Amino acid sequence: MAKDVKVSWSYSETIAPYKNGDLHFYQSLPGSKTDSMKGGPPIGGPDFNPIILMGGTALLSSSVLATAIKAYVTLKRRKIVISAGDKKLEYEGPDLEYDQKSIEAMIDKLLDGVHTTSLDIYAGSE
Repeated sequence: MAKDVKVSWSYSETIAPYKNGDLHFYQSLPGSKTDSMKGGPPIGGPDFNPIILMGGTALLSSSVLATAIKAYVTLKRRKIVISAGDKKLEYEGPDLEYDQKSIEAMIDKLLDGVHTTSLDIYAGSE
């Protein structure tokens, strides 16, 4: 049975090639909202490109999250990592062997194992 879950995400757009994540995926999650946003020029560098930091949350069911994960890794051929504490699940496409129901069951089991309803999520290429 699907569980309610709070998913938290963060995104940074910097000069260096860091793991920035996929802002479009985060914002496409049902109920996603940006909780914080800040930006400005980098400190101590000659380049004046801004650094943007954003964070947000989405309240949704594990079933909806599983559907979004399955679609994302299949269509975008990317990776998603969800974590709670020191426990994590990783999904990478395009040939993901799990269906939506299996992903939902794994998310529910993860939530039961850590006794929380909050997850951190990373979606991107690495």
